[in-house]
Amino acid sequence: MKDNLEILSFFSNPDSQQSQVMINDIIEISYNIAVKYLQSHKKKIINLLLRNELTIQELPIDSIADLFVKDDDKNLNTLMHSFHSWRPEIITEEDALFFLNKIVASRVEQHIFKLLKDEDPFFSKLLDSINYLIKQNGYHKFHFLGKTFITEVNFENFEKEFISTDEFEKLPSNLFNQKKFLLTNLLNYLRLETNFNAAIPLNDLIYRLKYINFSDYLISGSNSSVSNKTEMDEFVDIGSRVASDKLNSTYFLKNKINLKEKTALENALKEMVVDLCNGGISPGLYEYLSPHIPNLSEGDYKAKYHNILEYLLKVMKSTIASTLKEKN
Repeated sequence: MKDNLEILSFFSNPDSQQSQVMINDIIEISYNIAVKYLQSHKKKIINLLLRNELTIQELPIDSIADLFVKDDDKNLNTLMHSFHSWRPEIITEEDALFFLNKIVASRVEQHIFKLLKDEDPFFSKLLDSINYLIKQNGYHKFHFLGKTFITEVNFENFEKEFISTDEFEKLPSNLFNQKKFLLTNLLNYLRLETNFNAAIPLNDLIYRLKYINFSDYLISGSNSSVSNKTEMDEFVDIGSRVASDKLNSTYFLKNKINLKEKTALENALKEMVVDLCNGGISPGLYEYLSPHIPNLSEGDYKAKYHNILEYLLKVMKSTIASTLKEKN
């Protein structure tokens, strides 16, 4: 990795003086920052990576690409605008490295959020619900080193450390029991009972809610009603039923699969529904189907069933997402 002095030199020079060699150096540094950030969050995104057949080395490329898109004058407007808008002003080499770390980590987190929203309708719904609570309570979202935090006030002069993912997972479960006062209770606890800043990590909060009993936190829009477990089961049942109907009408009734294959695919779908509710579909759809079709090789799976199962999963997830939106 290049030293910090070259980072400051890159940003301090006018765009017209930035050689492609300098740009390549900053891309390399940014890429390494992104990889390091992803490695520290690997536990949270492992299913997402495997499900999309991505590696920690590949995901950063998509995350930071738009920072290095040149305009018609071959200037890096997005990155340079962020540099010149940064406050406090960047003066030292350490300032420049801190800035680049924060910008890159923020882009990586935004990209992960987008992938999770597209991949998991429950994650998307929980994120919408928390954003609603933030707005309802007049709270703010604060970005620090690529992580988004929920705060009571909109300023960046925090003197303590921010709570880590591991420490957040240790917070008492009773703090999450009152949905209406969820954010208030957490902020008060962090301020009064810990040595951390009164700032809730947004991504960690969504994961915690999902694994505690995420269905209790699906808050509808303006009337702030709360969906109960029965309603969530209904949403899942609707998605599963629509996918099963598609399996029957599109494949079985058209003699593209036989009864045994239909039953096997239905059983695989049932297991996928369970995993979707408990944190996401596991990588490799072959693993869902192979227990239900004796001696099914991966080659035969890809040739005969992969496209079918991918399509049914897409139907199920999109149906659940649509049902959740209609609830608002």
